[in-house]
Amino acid sequence: MKRNVLFIVWNWNSSGGLQIVTTQVAGAFKALGWGVTVWSVFDEEPVNLGGISSEPLAVHGAIAGLVHRRWGWRAKVHERMKSGGFDLIVIGHVNLLRLNNEGTPPGWPPIIVWAHGNDVWGPMGGRFKEQLESVDRVIAVSHFTREQVLAHSPGAKVDVISNPVDTDFFTPAASMKSVRRNEVMICGRMSAMERYKGHDVLLDALPIASQLLGRPVQLRIVGGGDDRARLEFEVHDRGLDTQVTFTGRLSLEELRDEYRRCGVFALPARVIQRPIGHWGGEGFGLVL
Repeated sequence: MKRNVLFIVWNWNSSGGLQIVTTQVAGAFKALGWGVTVWSVFDEEPVNLGGISSEPLAVHGAIAGLVHRRWGWRAKVHERMKSGGFDLIVIGHVNLLRLNNEGTPPGWPPIIVWAHGNDVWGPMGGRFKEQLESVDRVIAVSHFTREQVLAHSPGAKVDVISNPVDTDFFTPAASMKSVRRNEVMICGRMSAMERYKGHDVLLDALPIASQLLGRPVQLRIVGGGDDRARLEFEVHDRGLDTQVTFTGRLSLEELRDEYRRCGVFALPARVIQRPIGHWGGEGFGLVL
């Protein structure tokens, strides 16, 4: 008898590491012969990725959409679950555990939830103590994140599974001659709300490294985001225009080529504590 798994996600896309990992895990279930269903909480239209189409739960319209994002999605998920038919549920983000205040609804099949990083660090993760302890398994992307979960949810069952990489696709260059020895590459979203990835650190380090080596060091910034304009201004203001290249968001094939050619990959991410006490930082990003 064919087994069926349900994925509950915010959006069904490949815009970031978290989303890519979720689609890869869903694809792995499909390759094993499972039936895969995806409920996309905030999508208004179906999306097909890797031969798996999502079922959007969001609604059109400004007011109706706001109600759905704030409260409505929970009721919609509960109502749909009455039909059953699933042997396993995979929840793609800890915040999706807010299905109710007491934990996951009774009578559901086994539930796995992914903990990607700062969503469960410190006081932030403590909000989900009952939910994290009620699910069948929590998957943490690093041992540090596992320790953070257990610090506030000691009853949680946590395993560590680092983010997967397709090593049949991401392979070294055929010749070392193509490697740009004087180039450092950073890859990641540039977000004004999440400046902990370390783009500014590399801009500070670039002239120092160039002076120490006695030759210009190049910095290649891969990715997009709403903080790119600020970083471009910083580059120009520091007179680093000839040493820094912004590639924008790339296709998977283009990204593989960037990895093959760069002399050094760097992501000098740091952990920060926000004024309200919540922690921010890179959990163990897919790029790493």
